[in-house]
Amino acid sequence: MKNITVFWPLVIISAVLCLGTLSFPPVLQGQTEFNKPEAGDFPYVFSVSPLAGFLYGYAEEIVYNGKSSTYLSQLLWDIKPLVYSGAILDISRKKNPGFFYSISLKFGFPMRSGIMEDRDWVNAKGALTHYSRHDSRIDEAWFHDFLGGISLPFFGSRVLFKPYLGVSYTHLRWIASDGYTKYSEEDPAGSGSYPPLQDSEPEEPISGRVVSYTQEWMVLFFGVSLSYAFHPRFSAGLSVRISPLLYFTGEDYHYKREPEIRFSDYILGGFYLEPGGEFSFSFNKWFSAGLYVSWRYLKGSPNGGLTTSNPIGGTVSRSPTAGAAWQTLDLGLRMGLRF
Repeated sequence: MKNITVFWPLVIISAVLCLGTLSFPPVLQGQTEFNKPEAGDFPYVFSVSPLAGFLYGYAEEIVYNGKSSTYLSQLLWDIKPLVYSGAILDISRKKNPGFFYSISLKFGFPMRSGIMEDRDWVNAKGALTHYSRHDSRIDEAWFHDFLGGISLPFFGSRVLFKPYLGVSYTHLRWIASDGYTKYSEEDPAGSGSYPPLQDSEPEEPISGRVVSYTQEWMVLFFGVSLSYAFHPRFSAGLSVRISPLLYFTGEDYHYKREPEIRFSDYILGGFYLEPGGEFSFSFNKWFSAGLYVSWRYLKGSPNGGLTTSNPIGGTVSRSPTAGAAWQTLDLGLRMGLRF
């Protein structure tokens, strides 16, 4: 979305002022015989970590029924799975306590991602009236994190406690095609009233591109991690991030509508939570490898956001009904090169 570009200065400023931390997910590593400072050494250590993994979950596109928390429409977009690759750049002091800095970049591969289900409740009693199911493909995906904080050692630096701040940006675009629709009949015709959808309603096949949808999330968050070097070569740790400070934009384009129509959503505020963990192995003082896992949950404010409806050749309208959510499990491997 074009509007998201106004937040890039916030990203840059936050990255500098926050004194960045570990990447996504954080590199949770205690001080071992391979990363102890040596006399006369440059006080900072740099590391570059190629990584690869996959996301598994779904994103949710919501239309609220006015100012209430009930749904008027819901589209579930599969992320099953999304395979990605990327890299992490970390800068930290060899001697703790000290600040650490990090940038991570991840890019998803365009691929089939499962299905998209579209449900509507256009009924005075809230009954389901419209349902459709389509093949879903992820067309674009990238993730950027800028983090910063301080390492606080305990028990001879075998345990490191790291509070940090960060900014996270997420962008995904799906395309839904083919499949079928299953709608109840308007009764009476032209009234705008629909009876509850019955199982006996026929499935109407549909071909070609149906809907494209883009989600963009910008989050300013606080996080902590705790790592333990339980062996000269092994370390493990846990982390958690949390924030109510997020900004969301979404764009939903319907190709089969008459006329074709684009919906643009804007949400300020909501909830973000991401617990995670990592297990690391050091081959020597220059090379390491790690397995990481995390679960990310995002949801826009339950009060809803602004939806702009823009029919092709029609009249633009606005309503306070926009909603969005995101849940994914992230599992991956990284290799670390220190210099």
